[in-house]
Amino acid sequence: MKKYLAVILIAIIAIVAIISVYSQTETQPSNETTLSVYMDSSNVSNLADNIKTHSIFSGYDNETLTWLESLNPDYTVLSNNDTYVVMSESDASKIPMEFATDVSITCTFKCNVLEKRSLGNGLKDILYVDNVEYLTQNITYFDV
Repeated sequence: MKKYLAVILIAIIAIVAIISVYSQTETQPSNETTLSVYMDSSNVSNLADNIKTHSIFSGYDNETLTWLESLNPDYTVLSNNDTYVVMSESDASKIPMEFATDVSITCTFKCNVLEKRSLGNGLKDILYVDNVEYLTQNITYFDV
């Protein structure tokens, strides 16, 4: 009889532990977000060089620049009004990159934000993302 009670007790503890782990996984905040960016891409190496040499970046955060330079220099950089978005070449290939001179093209995608860094007061933030999922593209035509 004691063996049966011990087995039942162990089974109950296992069930409670599984439910506890599942509920913690479900309530953790997601780092998934939706971003819209302009279709003017660059790479990490170019962005780092621009930060060091252009006056519009004066007062940049040295730690953020060092972190940026530690990333793969060929990673793709896209931007919007608030942020630079850095992603691997394989994630960037999921976004249709189209360029034209008489239109403004923006692309919207879902992604996971791995890291967010500030370039400094009044400067854009840098988001390092992965798991890009293309959603849509918007083209605004200019009157010429």
